[in-house]
Amino acid sequence: MGRPRINKRSRRVEAEAKSRERTRGVLVVVLIILIMINASLRASSPDTNLLETTTPSHESNKVTTPATEAVTAAARATPKPAPKPVPATPASEPAETPICRVAVENKMDYNYQYIESAVLRFPLDWEKLGCSIPADANQKPLVVFDLALAEHHSAGRGEKERFITHWDSKLLGQIKERTDGRVRAQFGVLVRYTNYVHPYKAIIGVSCDSYPFQQWLSHSTTHCIFHNPCTTCTPDMLKRSCFVDPSHGSCSFVQLPLPQATW
Repeated sequence: MGRPRINKRSRRVEAEAKSRERTRGVLVVVLIILIMINASLRASSPDTNLLETTTPSHESNKVTTPATEAVTAAARATPKPAPKPVPATPASEPAETPICRVAVENKMDYNYQYIESAVLRFPLDWEKLGCSIPADANQKPLVVFDLALAEHHSAGRGEKERFITHWDSKLLGQIKERTDGRVRAQFGVLVRYTNYVHPYKAIIGVSCDSYPFQQWLSHSTTHCIFHNPCTTCTPDMLKRSCFVDPSHGSCSFVQLPLPQATW
């Protein structure tokens, strides 16, 4: 009973061996055919190589042919075109530099109708303030007037918000000649009088007599517009002050030109 099993196993092993030999024979034939096809293609086109592989990310692993080497050498020998010059961007004209800056303060939430007139009409001694005025009267330098409005006082009538809209839409950046005929005034930006970021040659208070002004007006750069008589002003303070009522002082301040908007 054991011997037939051995014969069957032997025949199976022999069959498997013959099958592997036939498979190897087929593979050898296929390989020979591929080699012959490749040789034929190389003879007809030197640039083609079916067995050639390249690795794009590593130049050193590339397999090259005489044809590709010739193309590369020709490319290296051809000079690259000179880069075209980039056209220069036209330089914008520099903004005019002001000879000085002035701040107009209105610490109270009213009297907005005097602000525009203060920019254009309030008399200022430019030489005493250290603002250089050309000797030629035809040359009218630029002075920037920034605006500081009430920070702690509110009348609750919304005038401040409406005036800011008027300033931003109608006046901001505008340049007008002052009535003194010596300088041009540019309407500047809104600032906070509790934190000035510019050095101002002069500060004009629009509502001086609505708060204790004596200490504030003691500085040589401060100026006032009074709506009432100033009985406590020193002669030096009066030199830097104007009055809405002409009977209250030598400098009368009339709000001309009248504001062009109602707020």
